[in-house]
Amino acid sequence: LVNPYCTVMCFASYERSKGGPQPCIWRTPTVRNKLNPQWNMSHIFSYSWLPEKMPPKRSPRSPRSPRASIAEKSSTTRQLDQALKLLFDVTTELKQQRGSLRQVREDVRAVAGRVDQLTATAVHNPSAVVHMT
Repeated sequence: LVNPYCTVMCFASYERSKGGPQPCIWRTPTVRNKLNPQWNMSHIFSYSWLPEKMPPKRSPRSPRSPRASIAEKSSTTRQLDQALKLLFDVTTELKQQRGSLRQVREDVRAVAGRVDQLTATAVHNPSAVVHMT
């Protein structure tokens, strides 16, 4: 029997205080006995990957002196450096979590297989008592 479903894992938020990217998993219902299922479903993930502390917005200034321009470039460079560091940190953490995600995927597959087995048992023998171990 073919009982397909789709699992989507998304890292919709990044929270440094919780260790970095936070996974969110969504699973479609299982479609029973179909080789080419059509779910006609959607799911909305709420993304939140903003820095924890946003720099204050600068107010417009009057004509700038060369010194002000150099200071602004220096500030912009620091902001770009911070953004690149954040991207590097995210990339590093994603690589570290790759193994954990593989384990989650295997666990989800195992649970789905067990649910399918229990469902098949209940359909073929409704009077059977199902014991989970």
